[in-house]
Amino acid sequence: MKKRFAPLLGVLLLTVVFASTGLAATIDALPAWPDDALYAVGSIEETKDFISALIDSRPFGLAAAIEPDFEMVAELLRSFPLEAASFAFGLTDEGFSLHGALKFDESKGDLLKKLADGEGEEGDIDALLNLPFPSDLTLAPFEGGTYAAMADGMALVLLTVDGEMLLMGMSPEDLESAKGALADSGKRIKLPRRLPHKNFFYFHDNGMAAAEIAEESDGLLGEPVENLMLEIGYGTIPNGFGLSLLTNFARVFGIIEPEKAPAPIGKDDLVKLGGGHAWLAWAARGLIDQKHFEMVRQAAEEGDSESEIILEVLEQLKTMGLTEEALLSILKSMGVILGGEAAFSGIPVPGGYAYVSGEKEAVELLLPLIEVVVSESGLEFESVEKPGWQALYVLKEPVDAVLGIRDGAAVAGLLTLDSLEDEPELGPDAAKLLEEGNSMLFHFDMGVVRRMLTKLLDPDLPIAAIFLLEEDDFLDSAPALFEGLKATAGFKGIQMTFRDFERLDLLALLGDPDEAEIKGIEELASKWQPYIEEREEMYDE
Repeated sequence: MKKRFAPLLGVLLLTVVFASTGLAATIDALPAWPDDALYAVGSIEETKDFISALIDSRPFGLAAAIEPDFEMVAELLRSFPLEAASFAFGLTDEGFSLHGALKFDESKGDLLKKLADGEGEEGDIDALLNLPFPSDLTLAPFEGGTYAAMADGMALVLLTVDGEMLLMGMSPEDLESAKGALADSGKRIKLPRRLPHKNFFYFHDNGMAAAEIAEESDGLLGEPVENLMLEIGYGTIPNGFGLSLLTNFARVFGIIEPEKAPAPIGKDDLVKLGGGHAWLAWAARGLIDQKHFEMVRQAAEEGDSESEIILEVLEQLKTMGLTEEALLSILKSMGVILGGEAAFSGIPVPGGYAYVSGEKEAVELLLPLIEVVVSESGLEFESVEKPGWQALYVLKEPVDAVLGIRDGAAVAGLLTLDSLEDEPELGPDAAKLLEEGNSMLFHFDMGVVRRMLTKLLDPDLPIAAIFLLEEDDFLDSAPALFEGLKATAGFKGIQMTFRDFERLDLLALLGDPDEAEIKGIEELASKWQPYIEEREEMYDE
């Protein structure tokens, strides 16, 4: 069975990955599925946009300049003939079923007519896909204008042409139902989609998947209260690429009750220290309650080793006054911000910190734990009194570090003592995320990273001595590093948000390169060139 489905999966993946933009008509070839079936549906329309974004990007252009084969790859991608693709597969009372539809561009009109007339040949699958090399898939006549896609002598799917589409199915009945859906809109699949993306994957459970997941969790998840649902949407957006995931997983397994959904993170919820420009910011509401401790206990009783370890840690924390109730009061929110001011052996370097924030009296229960960390570290932490801080320990050598409690927040990080009063500067994209009602947010600012590296790698600064050590390979890799930084100039960063315990959104932000950044990198490269030439001359000798 596994040998039969592995090639079939390859066919499906090939369909998904290479489908390109066009009319969404292929979704009309998917017939309705019964509610008591287990099935998945996918449709893709924008691969042409993906391909254009890829081959027009600076990283691809740089790679093509270094390796000519990349230009050949670009030509193959540009000529790929699929315009759209949709599929549905799953289990019904009658067994496994598959429906699929592929729409090709006008260059394949004659070949599709040939197939429709029953004149298809063994190598026509490769010809349809413009493959530059023979694949393992061959075409074999089945009956009339229907064919079997073969691999290793085994029929994987049946194919037939209907108008400008190539239909796929596991049986003649699958093909007939697809034709029926094309002819009658009342017979087409209807999905309760909630995401706006044109390209999507949708999973419909009939109870089987949820029950199996609950059983495999060894008691960590509760019994399912409804059928599982998963929707994934993705595609190009005006400023990059977006992917969203929507699921009722948490509600199905009782991970959280709807009326206890976490409050959103706002700008006043962040613990802001250290100054500088934040190149990474992550913040989230605490997502645990007493129910989760009970779930861990139940899983441990059923023999789950990881749950047993968690219980042991909880028992050790109780000896320090950190009961489960106290932990819930401490872990109200948490975060990580990187980009603050720190120093290594007196040399300025980027810093950062992590924190947990909660009820003030509960957070102060962490003080004994902090004192243990300080005393057992073997490092020369100093206790410092500072307004607003209930406890503050500072390390100055070999690196600036802080550890302490301030107004209901426990903080640990690499920051200078003087920077603790300064707030980090968040970019406009990060600031906007704090206004959208998210219970979790993540922002990575590649522009700040480029500027930070350009400054950090300046050979005129003291830190350059580290890169000039004879045993260091920096000079050998520096040219590639600088070119790589320039190639990322159109990449602005990554954003990720989570809300209502059901929706996750991920954005890769792209845009026009910042010419000032590129110029700064080029000037940096020119500063290092004499050192690189000197190293090369030393090697020649």
